Amino acid sequence: MKKLLIILLLTFSMTGNAECIFVELEPFPPVINDDGSGILPDMLAAIEAKTDLSFQVTIATYARAKKDLHDGKVKLIGLTPKGNESKSFYQSAIELDWFFQATVDIYAQTPQYLNEENLTTNSIGTLTGNADFMAMVTNISREKFIEVSSLEQLARLIVKNRIKAAIFERASMMSTINRLKFSNIHYNKLITIPAGLAVNNTRAGQTLKKQLDKALLSLNTEAYLTPLNNFNQLANSGIVTTISDKKKR
Repeated sequence: MKKLLIILLLTFSMTGNAECIFVELEPFPPVINDDGSGILPDMLAAIEAKTDLSFQVTIATYARAKKDLHDGKVKLIGLTPKGNESKSFYQSAIELDWFFQATVDIYAQTPQYLNEENLTTNSIGTLTGNADFMAMVTNISREKFIEVSSLEQLARLIVKNRIKAAIFERASMMSTINRLKFSNIHYNKLITIPAGLAVNNTRAGQTLKKQLDKALLSLNTEAYLTPLNNFNQLANSGIVTTISDKKKR
């Protein structure tokens, strides 16, 4: 009985000492789904199994995630455009070493609007908190962008001709278009950028960064990210169709 009590106390001590990391993630399917599932949450679960860290994940807009990280309300956010955020962002945040390459496309129902020279003020949609760096990495005037709160809204605005084009990451945008069963939406690749995670730029944040960098190195992250290959290996331009349709051709 005494031995059992010691085991129970040790177990309680180990679980009780787990550090809870509050996380905010922007929807980025299939990496991060609206319901909190996805590739990245699975990776965080694997890290929980290997370390004394635990993660409490909330889905948020990128703008909210950045603000809450700056205010110290959360300890980890994603996905960030690694190395491509604003100077003010890096005053309070530091990115992890880990990242993956994300393909950014422009989408439109009318092919002429795949050329940004044919687009005017407030005619390109992207997600809340993304317009500034999207304008920077694509070299498109910031005044041409508007921000909306969700990928579904972004896709619907294209179909309803409320915006002429949208710019966002390929797998996220195409999977949303496929889920909504929208057709005749054209795309053109603009750029590939690294996507990653960020923590607070404090002593505690830097310690957390070291823990997470080490944990991510121990994971086979390429295996987790395999579903993205189906999207990234598509032609640089074309009409959005389902992955299964592409395989049949």
